[in-house]
Amino acid sequence: MFALPVPHTWEPTPGVTLLGDAAHLMSPFFSGMGANLAMRDGADLAQALTEHATADDAVTAYEKILIPRSVEAAEGAAEGVDGAFAPDSAEQTLAHMTAH
Repeated sequence: MFALPVPHTWEPTPGVTLLGDAAHLMSPFFSGMGANLAMRDGADLAQALTEHATADDAVTAYEKILIPRSVEAAEGAAEGVDGAFAPDSAEQTLAHMTAH
């Protein structure tokens, strides 16, 4: 299983940004949030591009919402991986499922 560090950040590069798994690769152990975030990333980047005068301004605005939004899901996915491979994984899974 591969995942990026939480939070995953990068130095801004004019004219370049990341979205989807490139921005927040995580395991599917948090209700498949990676795919949901990827779709939201595309919509948010498109909106930023329509609202800002330059692509660089749009990317800056997009990245300001992208990173904080993905932290909760990435942390949950990391906890899910840890729990799935823990000695008491069956108990953890049952507790998680019955808590919701």
